[in-house]
Amino acid sequence: MLGFGNIVALALATALPIQQTISVEARRIHAILVAEDARAPTAADLEAILDGTKSNDPAVRRAAVRALGRLERPELLDRIAALLEDGDAGVRREAANAVGQSVFNVSGGNVRRAAAVLTERLSREPDAAVRGALLQTLGRLEYSAEDVSAVQRTLATYASLFDSTRVATGTAGRLSRRSMVEVDGAVRGLSRLFARRPNTTRSPAPETIKALEEATRSTFPTVGAAMEAERYARVRRLAVQTLGVSSAVTDDAAVFAFTDRDWQVRRLAVQHGAALPGGVARSVAALKDASPQVRFEALRSLGQSATIPCAAIVPLTRDVDAHVARRAAATLAQPCNADSAPALATLVSLASAPTRDREGRWHLAASALGSLATACTRRDSGPKSPSCDRAPELVRAHAQSRVWQTRMYAARSAGNLSDLGTLRRLARDSHPNVREAAIEILGTRTPREDDALIAEALNADDYQLVLTAARLFKDSKHPGAVSALRAAFDRLVAKRSDTARDPLTAIAEALAARGVAVSVPPSSPKSVPFTNEELTDLLARPHRATVTMASGGSFELVLMPEEASATVARFVRLARQRVYDGLTFHRVEPDFVIQGGSPGANEYAGHDPYMRDEVGLVSHDRGTLGISTRGHDTGDAQIFINLVDNPRLDHRYTVFARVVRGMEVVDRIVEGDAISRIVSHLQN
Repeated sequence: MLGFGNIVALALATALPIQQTISVEARRIHAILVAEDARAPTAADLEAILDGTKSNDPAVRRAAVRALGRLERPELLDRIAALLEDGDAGVRREAANAVGQSVFNVSGGNVRRAAAVLTERLSREPDAAVRGALLQTLGRLEYSAEDVSAVQRTLATYASLFDSTRVATGTAGRLSRRSMVEVDGAVRGLSRLFARRPNTTRSPAPETIKALEEATRSTFPTVGAAMEAERYARVRRLAVQTLGVSSAVTDDAAVFAFTDRDWQVRRLAVQHGAALPGGVARSVAALKDASPQVRFEALRSLGQSATIPCAAIVPLTRDVDAHVARRAAATLAQPCNADSAPALATLVSLASAPTRDREGRWHLAASALGSLATACTRRDSGPKSPSCDRAPELVRAHAQSRVWQTRMYAARSAGNLSDLGTLRRLARDSHPNVREAAIEILGTRTPREDDALIAEALNADDYQLVLTAARLFKDSKHPGAVSALRAAFDRLVAKRSDTARDPLTAIAEALAARGVAVSVPPSSPKSVPFTNEELTDLLARPHRATVTMASGGSFELVLMPEEASATVARFVRLARQRVYDGLTFHRVEPDFVIQGGSPGANEYAGHDPYMRDEVGLVSHDRGTLGISTRGHDTGDAQIFINLVDNPRLDHRYTVFARVVRGMEVVDRIVEGDAISRIVSHLQN
């Protein structure tokens, strides 16, 4: 059978008579995608999708059942369930996922019905990949507490590496090893099941813990076959993470995982084993791990302790990895378990470094200053140290930096030191993100002396700044509060911007607290129409994009139009319009994601209009790209790149691309690094 892209390409790029039937299928695909993006508001739109489920081509049926799931309508559950009987395994796999998506954010009878459908099909499904999808979906439904036990038993059974119901061929008395795609689905299902229920009275059953511990030891039995070895490693990561989030990780499991060949497993062992006996010692040992991500996680875990081994941490402020060095400086804000003087002296030295004013080199100095201010604040009741005496002058020096991020971090440090003069100057800074950091601190002080500065912030064009000011004004006694809030509300409404939703909501809540009612205009994602020709361009051959960074280096993406057609179409359009050029990665969390593409270098400045989610079977593994949102169907074209496997983001955020070259460049990106250019192109 022809694939999804080949159908469209052949139908629209050739004129041979033999392609007339294919042309009909291509038009079906286009109609399905357009109806899905609009969320099928009419009966005709819904019929366009349902018609696709009757196609003779499995690629069209896959697109149709995926679209039915994304409509998120429980009343379509039976229609979707019928596709679990399809003769094509790919269609059945999509149907398994669509069953779960159809009851998104739904509980009660519809969830029980969906679970029954999945469980019944599981009992007779011959394909391991489909069984994996069925199991994964079973784990992510919104169960009531009484329904969890039965689902857990099913998932734990399939999470076991060996199938007790079968005997391996030619090996009497030995159990057969399950397909790892099946185990992956079961462990992923358990991960979702317990990620929503951490530290509750319903802990994993003993058989679940046993299966997960067994999975932490799963290794590929032969040398080579990198893709299969990666699947085994992913199962180990999921198992350690699931044990961790459900507070069921044991010391034996943590010790075993701590020596795993896969750095992501070792990172998770440090993260979830920190509270166990010997956890601190293992974290200290992990400071010497070959992986910077593991060293970073060890520092993060140690930073949560009441006191930290400063002597072991100070050397890491000179680590070759910029993220590790910065995290080491931040960790030194905690009290030392020995003499703190050397640690404080190190922070002063780092915060005084002349490199703080060079673009791209400010991070370590800013982190050191923040740690110094925090550490010295805790020592206010005791004797002042020479290092703490230097803190105020260093804050004032950073507040005059040419780099706005340095001034933003200086505002936070000034807040720790109660340096009101510096905060008030920064509250009128030229950059809105600096102003926002300053007024956020001033607005929480008692007595409220700076509400006039907050009122000024309501006049800003930056949505994050207005949002913060509105929240701070919710309980303000400022005499001009109502008029300032109302003026800001009317101004933002006039912009007719989807991304103004959050500040408008905050303003409405502040006005409601004063008895003034206003209505926030509804913002709904607009359909992003794409033509047959545009779809052909995306699907004819694998589509790629090269991201070049201003700081040096580039990385290459392979786009996934079959998984997220509207998202890829919009990303390619914006890239070709050079919208991303010069924008930054404003959020960098080395043990999570990097996020960028915001015109305002913050969470609340994006591109109108909102775009719809296109969630699917592709997991948020390391190197995948997603669309940032602030709620369901609120994507504003900001992108994020997963730096580690993040299964908790699955089925909540769109995945539309994957890094296939240059992941080491992605790992080196620091806060404020700018995108020089994104160029999309067909793969040769």
